[in-house]
Amino acid sequence: MQNKIAVLIVAAVSAMNANAGLLVVNPGFDADVLTDGTSTCNGTIGFTGWNSFGFGCGTGLLNPDSSQYPGGVAPSQNNVAYHNGPAGFWQALIDTYQAGNTYTFALQVGQRLDVGFGGYIIELRSGSGTGALLASTTNAVSPGAGTFLPTSVSYTVGSANAAIGQQIAVVFRGIGTQTSFDNVTVDSSVPEPGTYAMVGAGALLALLRHKRRQR
Repeated sequence: MQNKIAVLIVAAVSAMNANAGLLVVNPGFDADVLTDGTSTCNGTIGFTGWNSFGFGCGTGLLNPDSSQYPGGVAPSQNNVAYHNGPAGFWQALIDTYQAGNTYTFALQVGQRLDVGFGGYIIELRSGSGTGALLASTTNAVSPGAGTFLPTSVSYTVGSANAAIGQQIAVVFRGIGTQTSFDNVTVDSSVPEPGTYAMVGAGALLALLRHKRRQR
């Protein structure tokens, strides 16, 4: 019976850590309509939902054709974001960092068929694209020609962290020329107070049943 109680508690605690998806504006970069094989030069202007830093054609959108990705297919609907050199993108979410939560910023990175893989850096910051750096990863995955791979970075907010109450900012940037990006998500593992009650009630019920059987 003790083993059954332990299993119940573990299952309930696992439920506490369910991820909650946060709002990312234009996560697949498809708000702008482009024809196959065409691209934009967004430089420091940015585009729907996203701020850009860099130069002229340092950043932009691309609707790939079959010479760039097999079948001209993007992981989302139509477009991918691209960089040249160290240029990149950032977005401040409407959500803010909360103590005790773990935040995970994920996206897909791709290598074109006609261009070598340039590399990338992804970051979680507070406030803006130039806010305090909380976590980053560099070239955690290296996709093959014509493919995309998922990558992510996570950060857990401590109880006395200066980021508490600050907007969540996600940043992705290039290193060389050229990397494609798509399908941005940001998740937060949110403690669920009601689940703690479920743990206690479930364990107590199991214990009472066990005692009744012993009488």
